[in-house]
Amino acid sequence: MAHKTFFGKLFGWIGDIFHDAAEKLWNDLTPEEQASLKHGSGVVQIINTHLQEVPEVVVAAIQTQYPDLDIAQLEQALLNVCKALGIKAPSVNIHGAITAIQMWLQDKTDNKVWEWASSALAELITVAINPGTIFQKVSVLIEWVYEKFIKK
Repeated sequence: MAHKTFFGKLFGWIGDIFHDAAEKLWNDLTPEEQASLKHGSGVVQIINTHLQEVPEVVVAAIQTQYPDLDIAQLEQALLNVCKALGIKAPSVNIHGAITAIQMWLQDKTDNKVWEWASSALAELITVAINPGTIFQKVSVLIEWVYEKFIKK
């Protein structure tokens, strides 16, 4: 879409710069960092898609979408995220963590708050899955990864 106004062109140019910078940063990541970003964003998207369903459905969807993701590692990451956010899981396993996160997200009735919560959750899961990931990279790339690889 061609921008016709000065501000339209300016914002389009700024958007192009961000996209190019994000893509360059993405290309500089290790394959493990790229995978953890996709997993973090994708897991949150799956949880949001199945917000009203039992955790077993969520786990099955995650395993289908990301067969390379170690479920034991994800379980520990989700439990760590719950602890970091002060969310009490009803049981100390992946099902309890997913239930707690579903309830936490359901409480976010304002769309902007829900978007922020989902983005923050994706960042936390990404770093929890791969603790070696530099948080600043995650913070810059999480929305770009969601738009490029997850949102369909």
